Amino acid sequence: MDEPSEICYHGTDKMGRDNILKNGFNHVHNWFASTITAAKAVGGPYILAVRFPSTLIPVDEDGSRWQMCVHEYIPSCRISEI
Repeated sequence: MDEPSEICYHGTDKMGRDNILKNGFNHVHNWFASTITAAKAVGGPYILAVRFPSTLIPVDEDGSRWQMCVHEYIPSCRISEI
């Protein structure tokens, strides 16, 4: 059986979106939010989505999953534009 997963979102500007869709997430710190609204508020109007295993998404003390930082390369084939 497949591991449970969740979609997380990254907001950026047009130039960032174009670069990420071409080259993937290749920065040391890539921030993702659990909602499109949060990604837009923090990052920008262009929203990209990536599916992560649920076990990698941290849970805050109150049970929320607001944001997370990923330190690994994510290839463009794993990224969808919203």
